[in-house]
Amino acid sequence: MHTQELTRSLLCPVPSQQQISKNRFNIAKNGNRKTHKSAKSDLLPPLRKTLFSLRFYCEIVKSPLSAAAAAMEEVDRCGSLRGAVEEWEKVITRSGRWIDFKNDYKTMDVAFMESVWWVFAQLFDKNLVYKGFKVMPYSTGLKTPLSNSEAKGTYKNVSDPEAMVTFPVIGDQDNAAFVAWTTTPWTLPCNLALCVNPEFVYLKVRNKHNGRVYVVAEPRLSALPSFANAAADTKKAKGGDSAAADSYQVLEKFDGASLVGKKYEPLFDYFSDFSSEAFRVVADDYVTDDSGTGIVHCAPAFGEDDYRVCLENKIIEQGEGLVVAVDEDGLFTERITHFFGRYVKDADKDIIEAVKVKGRFVKTGSFTHEYPFCPRSDTPLLNRALPSWFVRVDEQLKEQLLKNNDQTYWVPDHVKVSGTRINTTLQV
Repeated sequence: MHTQELTRSLLCPVPSQQQISKNRFNIAKNGNRKTHKSAKSDLLPPLRKTLFSLRFYCEIVKSPLSAAAAAMEEVDRCGSLRGAVEEWEKVITRSGRWIDFKNDYKTMDVAFMESVWWVFAQLFDKNLVYKGFKVMPYSTGLKTPLSNSEAKGTYKNVSDPEAMVTFPVIGDQDNAAFVAWTTTPWTLPCNLALCVNPEFVYLKVRNKHNGRVYVVAEPRLSALPSFANAAADTKKAKGGDSAAADSYQVLEKFDGASLVGKKYEPLFDYFSDFSSEAFRVVADDYVTDDSGTGIVHCAPAFGEDDYRVCLENKIIEQGEGLVVAVDEDGLFTERITHFFGRYVKDADKDIIEAVKVKGRFVKTGSFTHEYPFCPRSDTPLLNRALPSWFVRVDEQLKEQLLKNNDQTYWVPDHVKVSGTRINTTLQV
């Protein structure tokens, strides 16, 4: 099949030059914001579909780069991209910004795309490229990750269920249990670690009413429910009252660093095949004492810090082996057998009930906070690990980058000095 025919068969219809001219005429004729937005939106959806089809063509069909380049040239010929560039050049020039348009580069240029692939191939041949995961804000409505700037754009005040649950310490003479607090109960089935702050002081306390023994950070003892006012405690979003201190007997006091390595019993057995590496205490200073219990439950596929801490402590390995037990629609996968096919946030209450049945429940309630929503689908965003490609930067490569930075002509020249953004980025 001829390249142009193949392109037309794969791509969604792109706006013709006549359609573009008609939209521009409407904008010029009416000149108001509403009409401008309407005319612009008429043009953009087909263009988005076109670019998506090109991505499908390159990544799924695995077509040669030359064919993909020909497809891009065909789109340019239709005017949807090149016409937009011409308009952009006019606007930038009218605004008084001086740019050398004749000697620039554009990411849609074939030469630029080929140069990027050439660099990537060089890195790959030198074994400096690997596939791993990155936890990103994810829209189940669009089935795509969002940038951090997009995710920060639409926050809403919502009321989510909170849960305080126990993780019994294996081999503890007092049958103590670590207590962790979460506002995302749906992540509990995927727990692989608990994280403490190595600088905090932790207490082992016994409840004077029921005899249960808990481990929490000293500043967060008041977060535990007091039997003197249990009904009120279960309704609080966080914290507690001074009565909690009178409800518990302090058995032992120790620093967080001494807890590292202790094993505990997981809530569920969905990840029992990770038992040799997982279900132990790790330490990191991202754990705070302004909420919760000073002990954070870690589900590495659903939290940026969770992933980092579990990777650093070899609970998970760098590469493609991470198990993400939630699919692109936000539904639990087959690994989470009891909740398979359920939308994660709809399963919160049932997961809390399952914890109660296991006797691992401390208290629950509702927690009002700001939560990010997808600006286009208006669905709650999830933090979810997505497969990504990374460049392995070892010490030798880092030294070479810093050396090349010193030889690069920067304007202004102070940006390459030690301590500035460029230099700091290269040294990380």
